[in-house]
Amino acid sequence: MCFRLNIVSFKRSIFSKNVKSAKIKGIKGNFSIYPNHSPLLTFIRSGLISILNNKGNKEYIYVSKGIFEMKSKISNILVKYAFFLKDLNKNKLINKKNKIEENYKNIKDIKLDIKINKKYQNILKKIEFVKKINKFK
Repeated sequence: MCFRLNIVSFKRSIFSKNVKSAKIKGIKGNFSIYPNHSPLLTFIRSGLISILNNKGNKEYIYVSKGIFEMKSKISNILVKYAFFLKDLNKNKLINKKNKIEENYKNIKDIKLDIKINKKYQNILKKIEFVKKINKFK
């Protein structure tokens, strides 16, 4: 038995699949969601969401703080940003950061400057997250 889990940011859909369960960091503590869970609307903290997919494999997604909603057999999570843990590679992130820093020196267009700065800040957040994960290994 499964339910639909949707994770969306303001810009795009990040995850939308049928899953067996999800473990989420709530404001007042962690909670798990299973099929036929009672309706729920709550705020969530930044952190990892552990998902058990319908094949029995675990997937991990890091999310910023946001809002969680459960209704019937559908749950929705709205966050500012999110990324799959499997996509984090420290060396690739550092290379991207260095490339942006190198290209940033030549930018004179303010709109392009803002866009690149957002990408740069996002990469810095991911690098910090990877550093935190490596401390606990």
